[in-house]
Amino acid sequence: MWQKLREHIFTALVARTDIDFIALEKGEMTSRKAVDMLMQTMEEYANWGFHFMEDKLTDDPNYFFRETAFLEVFMAFDTSIDDSGEEDDEPESLD
Repeated sequence: MWQKLREHIFTALVARTDIDFIALEKGEMTSRKAVDMLMQTMEEYANWGFHFMEDKLTDDPNYFFRETAFLEVFMAFDTSIDDSGEEDDEPESLD
């Protein structure tokens, strides 16, 4: 289970990092540069997560001890669901 989770996290990290894979394949970009870019993206997301958790704990020290806390966090990231709990059928813009 943990291996699959790691694979999904790494896939998401690669997807969110602006690496020119064609330049990497041609040797116009070094592997070291690609790794540095991945590490930078990972640090940005990790730091954002730590700040997010710190803010939640500052507001309510027991926030993450609630049974539904993590579900609420994940649901907050889903922009396709509005405040009433209804899903937005409008497709995401590709621009």
